Amino acid sequence: MVDPGLREGESLVTEDGRPAVKRRKVEDRNADELDGAGDYLAEQDTPVSPVPFPNRIYRRMKKSEVKSQLVFIRDSLKLIGDLYHHDNMSSTPWGAEETKDFLRIIDRQIHELSPCVSANQQPSQSLKTYYRRLGESILHTTEGSTASWKLLLMETKHHLNRLERLVININNNKAASRRHPGATHLH
Repeated sequence: MVDPGLREGESLVTEDGRPAVKRRKVEDRNADELDGAGDYLAEQDTPVSPVPFPNRIYRRMKKSEVKSQLVFIRDSLKLIGDLYHHDNMSSTPWGAEETKDFLRIIDRQIHELSPCVSANQQPSQSLKTYYRRLGESILHTTEGSTASWKLLLMETKHHLNRLERLVININNNKAASRRHPGATHLH
């Protein structure tokens, strides 16, 4: 079976173990996979999440050091993947194979990011709390209904878009530091 992870030649780590984060690597493949699961949400009936989106956490991360941002991306991917390891997947509006493919992509990206960050760094408590509350309020209280899976799909897309913006920020800062090696970037 072909690994549905990063495309051939794509990597999040250079040969010497440094982060080589590229825009397409982290989020676009996941977004493609989610889109492949079907666009089940029409604008007029888009559900509202019972857990407010953690904009503050993302803003704080954007101002952090690259290593912290990479840890955040890795941890977010782990926590997103955990949401899809639910007992009742029978009500998902997409197939089991699509979910398995999506989780393989997530796992591969986590694996690619892991050499870039310390294994000892744990996810921030606020990030863990957010995802725990999201899983409990969306899937566990509704027993995995079709509507709850649709909402989870919407929330996942939102997170992957925000993670993509964080990757773009890392790349822009990296490119700017190459153009101006002596300059420091203040956020």
